[in-house]
Amino acid sequence: MNEISSAVTEVDQVLKIPDISDNDVARLTQEIEHTGVAVIPSYIDDTTLAQLRQIVVEIVDGNGGEYAVLTGKAEIADTLLERIGAAPGFLNFMHRVYENGRGHAAPSQSMYQVLRCLSGTSGLRQAYFFHYDSYVVTALLPIIIPQEGLTGDLVMKPNHRRVRTTYLANLIDKMLVDNQFAQKHFRCQAKSLQGGFTKVRIVPGNLYLFWGYRSLHANEPCDPKVIRATALFHFGDPHADSWLRKLTGRAKVRATADPAAAPA
Repeated sequence: MNEISSAVTEVDQVLKIPDISDNDVARLTQEIEHTGVAVIPSYIDDTTLAQLRQIVVEIVDGNGGEYAVLTGKAEIADTLLERIGAAPGFLNFMHRVYENGRGHAAPSQSMYQVLRCLSGTSGLRQAYFFHYDSYVVTALLPIIIPQEGLTGDLVMKPNHRRVRTTYLANLIDKMLVDNQFAQKHFRCQAKSLQGGFTKVRIVPGNLYLFWGYRSLHANEPCDPKVIRATALFHFGDPHADSWLRKLTGRAKVRATADPAAAPA
């Protein structure tokens, strides 16, 4: 993989967010299309990574060593994760990835963030839950990843579907996936890496980009005695204005219309 510019914008200097050139964005999106995943090595520095790890350990310890998840703006407010997600350089980058991938202007939407901390037996139960994201672009930032035994690798069937024109079509897709028969089928395929599935070994500090909306994905099992923690940044909900989604109650804590979210 070619080197990514390590320059940082003045606004993001404290966080040391890389300033990704337009040429690199175009190359990364082409890589997502061709291989399913693009990687930016060492996207965050060791100091920031250490601070994120401490946050994760405190969260898991506070939850009795079991699975913990923070979703949406409210639950990550006033944390380092919120600062990363709100950094102008990162927001601008996510917009450009979306625009290169979709071929049109990015929507004026907020970012949707998730922190997943797998630990204990409840964390083990999160393995092989195959799903499509609700957002076009998914950026995955590993924070703590086990190095031995069950490491919880990312498994995915890249770019398995197109972006649906209606929320109803998207909902039907998800219903076809979210049932015990389909889940068992995908689990068997993923374990043997058949049916278009591939495995991605993720490394803390790197940033992994993929079309979360289009790619069927899950994580492999993780040793319940250790922690596997990832921060997820989602952007570009094609169905943000769907009345049907609002009617079904699936619009909670999701991205919202936010004119200020689109950086200049």
